[in-house]
Amino acid sequence: MNSLTKFLDLNLNNFTHTDSHLKIEIIESLNHAEYEVIENETLKACKFEDLTVSGSLFSLTTFDHVTFENCVFYGSKIENCTFIGCNFVNCKFEFSSVSHCNFNNCDFNNTKWSYSTFKRNKLNYCVIDELAYQFIDSTVNYFWETLPPTPSSWEAALTTSSSSKNEMTDRSESKASTSFFEDLVSRFTKAA
Repeated sequence: MNSLTKFLDLNLNNFTHTDSHLKIEIIESLNHAEYEVIENETLKACKFEDLTVSGSLFSLTTFDHVTFENCVFYGSKIENCTFIGCNFVNCKFEFSSVSHCNFNNCDFNNTKWSYSTFKRNKLNYCVIDELAYQFIDSTVNYFWETLPPTPSSWEAALTTSSSSKNEMTDRSESKASTSFFEDLVSRFTKAA
């Protein structure tokens, strides 16, 4: 596996899983970690496979049609970045923070999240899988025409539709809500 950076604070190695305050201590330690800073950069039309991003800070960076496949983001901060047409396939976010980012037309497929935060982000026209959908809190992130995972049955479609309309389209007009429901039914029909 390739590694972009390895500057994570060594204090993380001293934590044990039996510690009841593990998450708080790790987050406090990350706030004092040494990061390789990637700031004001633009990455276009590239693919990263089997990459480990460890202890890095991405800030004010634009990712344009970048694919991350089988990548691990460990102990990293991603803030104030823009992702356009990006794909996250089989990626893991562990002890990482993603905040104040814009995700436009991005796809999250089999992404896993452990002890990570995803707050104050905007997801526009994105497709998110079940794992990401369960992790991403719609009360602290903004969704616009972002589709939840395809339901496996009509009952699930109706349940998802009513909860998704409340959670994901509260900020949009009723016309967008109707469009959302039609897209959901269309996706379910195609899957069946």
